[in-house]
Amino acid sequence: MLNDHGDNVYLYDENLTVIKSLSYGEEAGYDQSITRDPDITGGKPLVKHSLATGSGGSLFSPGTKIDGTYYSGCTN
Repeated sequence: MLNDHGDNVYLYDENLTVIKSLSYGEEAGYDQSITRDPDITGGKPLVKHSLATGSGGSLFSPGTKIDGTYYSGCTN
């Protein structure tokens, strides 16, 4: 379970070596997702989803881009 006001997320390979990590802080919480802005390439800090470019004020977009459209090559 992730904390609302800061945490660390780690991605491990099959040998339990950390291959990617991400930390976030006070931008989290507020009953909405945090995201990169723009999708994939946006830097840190992560931003509240409702403030991200193209979000239209929505609070989350699970499995899709910020604007709710699907990533290229993904099916619904």
